[in-house]
Amino acid sequence: MKRLFLCFLACAATANLRSEAFSGYILAANRTNIAEVIDASTLETVARIRFDFRVERISGAGPLQLTVAGYTDGAACCTEYTLDLGTLKLTPRAPATARDNFGPPIVSPDGRWRAGIRNFRGPALRMVDRTTGVGHDLIPTGLSLSEEVCGGNWAAQGTWSGDRFYLYVACPHHSGLLWSVAPEATELGTEVQVDPFNQLPDCRHPLPVARGLIAVGTELFLYETAGSKGSRSCPVDAPGGLWMLDPLTGRLHDPIAQNLYFGEMQADRSGALLFGVVHAHLNSLGAAQLVAINPHNGKIAKSRDIQGGVLNISLATLGVVRGGDLKAVSPD
Repeated sequence: MKRLFLCFLACAATANLRSEAFSGYILAANRTNIAEVIDASTLETVARIRFDFRVERISGAGPLQLTVAGYTDGAACCTEYTLDLGTLKLTPRAPATARDNFGPPIVSPDGRWRAGIRNFRGPALRMVDRTTGVGHDLIPTGLSLSEEVCGGNWAAQGTWSGDRFYLYVACPHHSGLLWSVAPEATELGTEVQVDPFNQLPDCRHPLPVARGLIAVGTELFLYETAGSKGSRSCPVDAPGGLWMLDPLTGRLHDPIAQNLYFGEMQADRSGALLFGVVHAHLNSLGAAQLVAINPHNGKIAKSRDIQGGVLNISLATLGVVRGGDLKAVSPD
């Protein structure tokens, strides 16, 4: 195995660059100083990029650029950088102010709109037209999640499905509310209450609630994240997997992959595959793995072991990527 690994690095270093034919990549970070670039078609590691700080998250910012967020030991999270894949040079990005703290951008499929979600001091959705730079904020009002039930522990997240954005807000003692949002809308409109799931009486309720919302084509799926510091503690027979979510009624139905507990999930643009990180101590696979699953039946299409666990993953369409072990160049 060691000889094969060394051969892989040597071959990658010799080729140095990968063709644009291999443009679909998974970017993985696990709070170490090394982030991985993984070929989405094979789940093989193409490159390992070493930084002078711990990487919290990494995502695509263009065909030849990545956005990297991380922190040094003892420092608060996070400082953001742009990484040029050609030169491997890091450039600091302007820090966000508290009022602009709307999280990583969630770009619409057509590229026109950029959504951002804020949880600090109450959930809010910011929608920005990328063609004009003009944005507006949408704030949930009249929530049925009362302060007595939630105690301020709101957790908001969202995803694009077609030309609409879906905003999901929940708390530890409530199954959550869902809004279907047109990007040009100035109000969120009427919410739909989501069915409860995996709320067993012996479970520890996480703070904040640890659930994920993901779109595969026109279908929405809800799942409970596992393996993170916010995950629940439940009996081993509690189901995992993903539940299909009807955005018109809030009904959950047709669960898949219930023997797997996902820490992080991403969907490819074609809707043919879901990529997920599963954790060894909660799953039937026996090891921490990166998996590609069929969203229609939950069957595993590809999988590979991962070492040390992965905090988060993102998908990126990149141009030419260097292979092998790489070192990011810190700013002067």
